[in-house]
Amino acid sequence: MRVLIIRIDHLGDVILTTPLIRSVAKAGHAVEFLSRKATEPAVRHNPNITACWTLEDVAPSFPRGWHQLARWLRDRRYDALLIPHGKPKELLWASASSRTPIRIASWAGLWGRVTFHRCLRSRFRQQTEHVSRVILRCGEALGAKPDGLLPDLVIPAGARDWAREVCQTRFPALSLVGIHPGCAGNTCNLPGAEYGRLASLLAQRPDVALVATGLDSERHLLSQWPAAVLNSPRFWNSMGQLDFFKLAALIECMAVLVVVGTGPLHMASALRVATVSPFCRFEPISASVWGNLGGQGVAVEPPQEFCRSIHRSGLRLCDFRGFITAEKMYDPVSRLLEQEPTQ
Repeated sequence: MRVLIIRIDHLGDVILTTPLIRSVAKAGHAVEFLSRKATEPAVRHNPNITACWTLEDVAPSFPRGWHQLARWLRDRRYDALLIPHGKPKELLWASASSRTPIRIASWAGLWGRVTFHRCLRSRFRQQTEHVSRVILRCGEALGAKPDGLLPDLVIPAGARDWAREVCQTRFPALSLVGIHPGCAGNTCNLPGAEYGRLASLLAQRPDVALVATGLDSERHLLSQWPAAVLNSPRFWNSMGQLDFFKLAALIECMAVLVVVGTGPLHMASALRVATVSPFCRFEPISASVWGNLGGQGVAVEPPQEFCRSIHRSGLRLCDFRGFITAEKMYDPVSRLLEQEPTQ
C-alpha cells in the first residue's frame, strides 16, 4: 500500500514519529511523509520514506484553504492516511474529502469521529506511556508491528565533518556541554538566569566547554547570564547560527545536553546523546511521556505535590518556582561527565 503519514506540528513530534515510519515501512508499505517546511529536514534523509512533502508547497493557504490539501490528497490517490495528531480540525476535513479508503487518526476528538476516521485513544489520563509508543498505535491499526521506540535521525556526512572540525578547533580535548534554554512555551521551563547560574558552575570545570543553542530570537534568554561565562573562550553562543543539520551534528558531539522537553531533546534522543532536563511531574508533560529514549536521560523534577497544586490552580505551565535550581541541575551533569565514554 501507499501510505501517507501527516505530521504538521512541532519538530520533536516529527522526530518521535520516526518509529512509526520505520514500522510501517518494514511492514512492506511505501511510506510518504507530509510535514511543515521547518520540520522537513528531520525526515529528509530517512531511508524508510519514499517521498517527503511540505504543507507550504501542497496547500500554501492551509488551514483556511484546506480544500487545497484535500484536492492534493485526492490527486495522490493514497491507500491509507495516518494522522498521529488530528489537529487542527481542517486537517481532518481535508482527509475526509480525500477519498482515501483507510484513514486513521489519533488525538482527533469529536471532529475525528464526525469525519469518519478510525480514531485511536491516547489514554494519557489512564496510564503513562511514552508518546512514541502512543504514535505507534497508528501503525498497529494498519497491521504494522512496532520495531522499537527509538527515533531515527540521519545527518549528512558534510554536517558531521563540519561539527567535528569546529569542536576540535574551538575546544580541543574538552567535553562539550550544550545548554538549550528555550522551549517556545510548550512546556514548563527554568528562568534564563537559572541556566546562567548552571553555566557559571560548569565553567569552573577546566575540562568543560559550553555552547548555547537555540533560535536567534531566543538570544535574550542569555541577558542575565554572568559576563564571565559569556566572555569565556570556552563558551560559544551559537543561537541563530546553525541550520537543522549543523545543530544535529553539534548535538552529536556533546557529552551532555541540558534541555527541556522540546525538539533538541528528541534530536539528542535519536543521536543517543545524554541529556539532563527539568521536567514537570504532571503526567501529560512528564519525563515518562516526553523523555529521552536513546541516550541516558536524567529528569530533574520538583515535588509531585507542587506540580499537582500548580495544575489544580489552573496554571498549565510554570518556571518551577525555585524547586529546581542550577545546583540540582549541575549534579547529574557532573555525574554524566565523569562517566567513562560509551562510544
